[in-house]
Amino acid sequence: EIGEFDRVFLAAPQNPLGRNELVAPAAPFLKEAAGIGHAVRFVDEDGIARRVPLVHEDPHLGRVWMLGFAMAASHRGYDLNSAEINQHEIRLRDAKENQVRIPLDGRGNLIVPWKSDAGDPRTLRAQGMESVLGSAAVRARGGKEPPAFFGDRLVLVGSTGSSPVISDMGPTPIGTSTPF
Repeated sequence: EIGEFDRVFLAAPQNPLGRNELVAPAAPFLKEAAGIGHAVRFVDEDGIARRVPLVHEDPHLGRVWMLGFAMAASHRGYDLNSAEINQHEIRLRDAKENQVRIPLDGRGNLIVPWKSDAGDPRTLRAQGMESVLGSAAVRARGGKEPPAFFGDRLVLVGSTGSSPVISDMGPTPIGTSTPF
């Protein structure tokens, strides 16, 4: 089903053995996806995640952009292959040659402007996973329209499982267990 949609990006997490390489999605999924993005995160000396590397140079996959950034750039029409990168900024151009500059922290990392949406009724988390599963069942029976909530939005699905291996949560400036 991934191939039916032209905007599906898959995560490539860091190798849990500590090597400076990513674990690529399985080949059949990778073949159908619009792209991949890394899920590498760093924490500062105090254990808080405040920044993320926008680019990971993988020995096997080459240049891999941060998952959320790769999705957003694709959605906005920015060409990541022609990006100009230095430790202080990234310059991107869209199809109309408009340029955007994204400031970095001097070490090539994006400083994440954390905010919480936990109480916002417009968020999927507030609506419940059962509505998503119900919508998938409707589409499986021939329904063609996605739920209004997903219309023209980027959707990044993560895991909030309790095991560190599957959890996309951790300490940030706004809490000790914030979804990444």
